[in-house]
Amino acid sequence: MHSEDLDRPKFIPLLLADPEKAYTQYSPAEFITLMWLSVIDRYIELNKKGIKMLGIRYEDMVANPLECLRIIFRDLGISEQFLSQALEAFGKDSQEGSNLAKETLDVENLKLLNSEDWQRINDLIAKHPVVDSGDYIAPNTILGE
Repeated sequence: MHSEDLDRPKFIPLLLADPEKAYTQYSPAEFITLMWLSVIDRYIELNKKGIKMLGIRYEDMVANPLECLRIIFRDLGISEQFLSQALEAFGKDSQEGSNLAKETLDVENLKLLNSEDWQRINDLIAKHPVVDSGDYIAPNTILGE
């Protein structure tokens, strides 16, 4: 076991929720789901303590980057004169030249999760006390309409 493996659960507390199951026994889909739920839990906890953060949905950033960036810049007190520079990032493929480049991937036919994976993900979400779906919108999430 690597030393970083010993530290991982403290950053993903939901991996420790089932005392009968070692965190290394979770499937990759379960692991990522529990990681996401742990982040959402921490976000909600900090929000309740008065630490306000802006949640940003990936879908909204992709669909309407200009409006999302305007809201973010306003919240951070950044001048809108820098919006065009920030928008340039959306015109570049961060994975260019790799196997994950947009031009290489056939996203329409890419199947990363099977029905068993989806069932495990949905079971974990169903057990969560707050998050009720994969489309959960956390408090203070901006919606780029």
